[in-house]
Amino acid sequence: MTEQVRAAGTIKDAGMGMLHVVGASGSQWLVKLDAQPQNISFMGSAEENWLQPGMLVRFNGIMDRRYKIAEPLSSLSVISMRPGYMFGITQEGLATAGNEAPKLFEDPKPERPAPVKKTVSANEPMPVLVIGRIASVKGGKLTIDAGTAKQLKVELQEKAKISVDVADLSWARAGDKIEIEGWAYPQQKMNVFARNVTVTATNPLVNEKKRPLPAAKDDDKEAEKKDTEKKDDEKDDEKKEADK
Repeated sequence: MTEQVRAAGTIKDAGMGMLHVVGASGSQWLVKLDAQPQNISFMGSAEENWLQPGMLVRFNGIMDRRYKIAEPLSSLSVISMRPGYMFGITQEGLATAGNEAPKLFEDPKPERPAPVKKTVSANEPMPVLVIGRIASVKGGKLTIDAGTAKQLKVELQEKAKISVDVADLSWARAGDKIEIEGWAYPQQKMNVFARNVTVTATNPLVNEKKRPLPAAKDDDKEAEKKDTEKKDDEKDDEKKEADK
């Protein structure tokens, strides 16, 4: 005999496959996952330096036949594959109800239907939706593997919006908000087995090891200059004493 549980609160601690959750009323639960990946969602935002090779990303852009995205991206999403998502490059505007947009730039294979006729010329840039994996990232410039012969070269705007929606709770931290649906034994209501979990990050995700050092303030620079001059004067005084 079990009881259904639905709760919302704040993560107090995360680790060892368990989440310690505190509700608004002070109630506490130890949450263990009993959910399929499609029922797990970790959402939030991130800084550019958090991106790393292997991450699956999704973005819109204007691309030409040379696999070049015309302009730096203003937004990018780090995702997990969900129902309805299709890995690769698709032309926007060609999808219809119940059908996926045709994939572009693929070598035809016998088992696949004849490609849909393009509505643009071969050399005309076109709006595309891309789902691919980061092959490399450095200084806001990304190389994306989208299953095509050539990898895509993508650049992010200086303050590009990076959103996160992944089926991975390893990024969850204390202070993040959480909603759960699951079950528990009546005698152990504190121990919840969650079948649906949504975690919303309180703070942007960032790679602390790659965080740039803060720029020195003018006051700090002036103090450093005076300290250097003081040390130089002391050395001169010591030299004069030695000469005597």
